Amino acid sequence: MLAARYNQDTLDLFAEYIRRKGSRQRHRLGTPLNSDTVDGYVSAIKILRSCEAHYVVTMQQVNMLAPAASKRARQLQAPPGTRRLKRGIRAAMLRSLAAIGYDRSSARGMIEWAAALVAHNLLLRGGELGVVEGKQWDATRDASFGVIEFKAPCADSNHLPWLTWDVVPIKDVVARRRVCPMAVRRRQAGGAIGSDPLCTYDAVVLAWRASSGTEPPTLGRVEGALTDKPFFLSRSGAGWNTIDTRQLAQAMARALGLEPYEFGASSFRIGGATDWRDVFKADAERIITQRGRWHSDIAFIYQRALAEAHLSGSAAVGDAAGADLETLCKGWVQPASFR
Repeated sequence: MLAARYNQDTLDLFAEYIRRKGSRQRHRLGTPLNSDTVDGYVSAIKILRSCEAHYVVTMQQVNMLAPAASKRARQLQAPPGTRRLKRGIRAAMLRSLAAIGYDRSSARGMIEWAAALVAHNLLLRGGELGVVEGKQWDATRDASFGVIEFKAPCADSNHLPWLTWDVVPIKDVVARRRVCPMAVRRRQAGGAIGSDPLCTYDAVVLAWRASSGTEPPTLGRVEGALTDKPFFLSRSGAGWNTIDTRQLAQAMARALGLEPYEFGASSFRIGGATDWRDVFKADAERIITQRGRWHSDIAFIYQRALAEAHLSGSAAVGDAAGADLETLCKGWVQPASFR
């Protein structure tokens, strides 16, 4: 323990030394080093020295100063980019788009409209409609035709058709969590498929037809080669990724006369969570935590999702109408001050 403490003190002193001295590069001499750079140098020395000594030269129990110093350095340095707090795509915006004739009838329009409704209703992150930008397609976890299972009408679905959409959170990089089946039911009885522009169930059926040229199964999952194919495709014909979600949100904002830069790939998730809160009021936190696949509160582990709540909410969320602060307060959408 004494040796580990001594080694950690030495590493802490080295970190502070290079932080004060700044860069040694000729064209950046003395320029302050990024906290991540300092941490990288210290980590490299720790690993190399441990390999040379054939034992770990320090211990977690004695590493108390470095994490706090690194965090404080990150707070003091400038933000790493131009990340902004984004606005959400709300149900009211989607209704307005439908009212002004936003494309929902062409094959491309059906696919993009379904992508918007699915992301909004299921509270999907930008990459959960397909893949994260720069990642390879993985049919075992990404949004393929096989993730959709059509269900028989039942009492919990108000005797209306419904489906489940299996979601593996993109932040679950080591697949520790199970697939999350998200329930969606049709909003109304009768009427042609697509007659209700805010019906996510109808949008999925229409996108299925437009993308595959086939009818979806009446019950169960599709079988055969279609199972592992991406459900959503970009305009280029490649698999959908985070960039496509961002471009879709910004295109919709532009059609509404809003500033596109205020919207991003997370806008459908933000707007959907806001609308679910508007629908469920006091009970919203539990439903949003379950549907949004947030696992930050251990208390919710022992709460079970009610099928009726998710099914009725999936239909009612399209009727949410309350305004949000980002819309009412100019300047609320702003750059982050630090990370």
